Amino acid sequence: MTDVYRHDDGAFLTEHLRHNHSVELVGMRRVGINTFLRHFFNSHQYGKTDNQMYIFVDLNNLVEREAFPFWQLTLKRISDAVRDLVSDRELRTKVTSIFESSIQYQNLQLTYDGVREALRVLAENNIEPVIFFNRFDRVINMISEAFIDNVHGMYDASDHKLSCVFTSYRPLADFYGRKMPFDLFYTRYLKPADRENVNTQIDQYQTKYKVHFDTKTRDALVELSGGHFHYLRLLMDILREAKTDPEALESTALHEERILLLCEELWESLNDEEKHKLSRVAVSESKQEMPAYLLNTGMVQNGVIFSPLFKDFIKEKNKASKHAVQSLEFTRKEHALFLVLQEHVGAICDRDAIIDKVWPESAEDGISDWSIDKLMERLREKIKKQGLPYQVVTVRTRGYKLVHV
Repeated sequence: MTDVYRHDDGAFLTEHLRHNHSVELVGMRRVGINTFLRHFFNSHQYGKTDNQMYIFVDLNNLVEREAFPFWQLTLKRISDAVRDLVSDRELRTKVTSIFESSIQYQNLQLTYDGVREALRVLAENNIEPVIFFNRFDRVINMISEAFIDNVHGMYDASDHKLSCVFTSYRPLADFYGRKMPFDLFYTRYLKPADRENVNTQIDQYQTKYKVHFDTKTRDALVELSGGHFHYLRLLMDILREAKTDPEALESTALHEERILLLCEELWESLNDEEKHKLSRVAVSESKQEMPAYLLNTGMVQNGVIFSPLFKDFIKEKNKASKHAVQSLEFTRKEHALFLVLQEHVGAICDRDAIIDKVWPESAEDGISDWSIDKLMERLREKIKKQGLPYQVVTVRTRGYKLVHV
């Protein structure tokens, strides 16, 4: 790992955490925030130096997006970090005891009190905790005045030695409806990576999968991905799977379902004004006034959409007639999803099982809730239109199941 990966972003985060500030890292969906954090953690030895300790709370692992499981997961990750990173046996035992006693009654207030107590103990031992709430946008509906008060309580319990890092595909204020009421709270937008950092990712991919991309192919990967991590990863997967040669990579990618799903995911993350402006840019590339989000995230750079793939997707979307008849045939991913559900008719299929069967090539990097929900929505519609004797039922917090009708 190189410690210069996204150097400016890393320097920004390092400086603010050094002063116990809190930060939101904002970037368009799947742009590579997780990849940046992996490099950042490694280069900073997971915060073990300078009295800091990094605690990673991945909200992708949160099935029930409610207050109790949120605080339970947070307390568990604090306990895990202390176990893995602290050498003081007495301190490890104390935090483990706090965790075990706090969760045994499955009570929200006791669990939250445990979080505060664990942070207080860390502060008393000159450890400055940094909690990374990854994919905080997944639980944004949970934010309330009481939740904000609880976060302030965490800072108080740690004698304000606590820092929090929230990652999201939009600024939290966009969801909350107003500025987040935290002192010393800063926003950093992670734009698509530059050529040097894209080549770092290509080098790591080549090493991991024992493949080689020549200079011309690397140039095509840089250009087509536009520095967007997941576009880049999917494009390299397409090449590795030998589904095309570099010369035809762009045309192949525009018909690849994984690429189209990612394009749709990016599109649906935008509001109506942003979609309207992007549609105009896709046609004319004029340097018109742009909504702040498109500029801040790097979705539009110097009047140009960041990736030719996303630009072509928008152009095709604009061309499509509102009355066009859609194919009723299952796509490859829809068919794989249907088979998973059909193999377990009447039984619940959870998110992880669906990813393993439908996205085996992407399980390591994770699949967004949006992709699963979108594919499920399309499958429901086609099952209905084809007149198949099934119905897809959503089982809240657990998954999906296919039932006979």
